[in-house]
Amino acid sequence: LSVGTPGARFPSRAPPAGMPAGKAGVEALAAKFEVPVGTLLASEAIELTRGELGDADIECLPVLLQTGPRLLDLGYNLLTDAVAAMLAAAVRENAAMRVLRLNNNHFTSAGAITLAAVLQAGGPPLEVLNLDANEIDDAGAVALAEAAAVHGSLRELNLGENAISDAGALGLASALKANSTITDLGLHDNKVGDVGAKAIAEALGLNTTLTTLTLDSNQYTDKAADAFVAALKGNSALRSLGLSHGVTGNHLSKEARDRLVSAWASTGREESDLFCSY
Repeated sequence: LSVGTPGARFPSRAPPAGMPAGKAGVEALAAKFEVPVGTLLASEAIELTRGELGDADIECLPVLLQTGPRLLDLGYNLLTDAVAAMLAAAVRENAAMRVLRLNNNHFTSAGAITLAAVLQAGGPPLEVLNLDANEIDDAGAVALAEAAAVHGSLRELNLGENAISDAGALGLASALKANSTITDLGLHDNKVGDVGAKAIAEALGLNTTLTTLTLDSNQYTDKAADAFVAALKGNSALRSLGLSHGVTGNHLSKEARDRLVSAWASTGREESDLFCSY
């Protein structure tokens, strides 16, 4: 069930006054998105996106998730850390959930830490967590990294368009050394410099499961690119790598790009899966 209307990166209008909790809240959500209540409750994929939903509008979430949907998408709304604990509890109690999308909201590291605690405690068997385009900094990234290091089913972690710098990237690099399930890590449009990017590159020497890494539009230089050149020689799992626009407002040098392209091609990878401009 996918409902919502097109919108910008963050909805700009003020959130509504709020919907009731419990079953009445589910009925209000169904009316807002013009879907039958029964359909909303029975769906395995609940997608309430681009609806300008504020914290008060999802107080009915525990009821909505009682039927055990596999996917919950609350992207492009107005949600904040105030509902992180409720979201975490709802996720923890829903053993069927595999995909949680909270991108393009207003969660900070406090909310990320709350969600990470649920994952670190061992459940549920979540496979996809999307927190792109929020307000998460290094503390949240480190908490999620620590959870990912021990979580047994997470495959995709999206943290692009946040405020993560080297400290957060170092935490995620450590997680990659220990984790054997993550195949897709998104860190584009953050503040990762050479230290963090090089740590992630070096982690690829021990990681055999990551296939997609996006680090586009961060703050690293040619030094990080050369670290990936070295890493590619000992890693055969990575199949897609994004390193475009390493320094804000600039690009990797042509020489660094050429070295990357050469290393990428020499290991039998498709050049179309390497994204690095100069």
